[in-house]
Amino acid sequence: IIVAIIIAIPIVFLVNNSETPKDDVLQVGLVLPMSGPAASLGEDFLNAFELTYEKTGASFDYYVEDAQSTSKGGVDAANKLFSTKDIDVLVSIASVIVMPLIDIAEREDVPLIGAAVARDDFATNSKNTFKVYPNSSVEAKLAANFAESKGYEKVGILTVNNAFGNTFNEVFEREFDGEIIVDEEFLVSDL
Repeated sequence: IIVAIIIAIPIVFLVNNSETPKDDVLQVGLVLPMSGPAASLGEDFLNAFELTYEKTGASFDYYVEDAQSTSKGGVDAANKLFSTKDIDVLVSIASVIVMPLIDIAEREDVPLIGAAVARDDFATNSKNTFKVYPNSSVEAKLAANFAESKGYEKVGILTVNNAFGNTFNEVFEREFDGEIIVDEEFLVSDL
């Protein structure tokens, strides 16, 4: 929810402070997993985005397309948005969906705002990509440092089985000096 609010508020600010004529409304395309294993994440993100939109009195239009929790679904959804609407900003969540959208954002020369993107390299290869989520490697280092500062010598890790969880595990195991006694993964669909 917080991530959707963090994304929506700057869009509202840009719209309300731009010199764009009032009849030229900003068009935001949301490519979200509304079906498939990550549907709960897409639904939560959309609910938070809509709440922020409503509470801030936003004056932009937004359109939602289902990425079906897959890379191909995300690409198809983004291409549909660009073929049917005059999209000015593209917003998406989850590494598996967002990463293939970089090429589309470059082709269309629009900003791509990615949330819940675990890949540390997401916003480094394009002038059009913006990340609104900490790197999982940063979070893993912080978690390892916290555990050590509390004097923990043995820990268990429970992470989601995706790019975020895999990177978190890899970095935590490297950074933590103690013993990892349990290392379990779960699927997003198990949430």
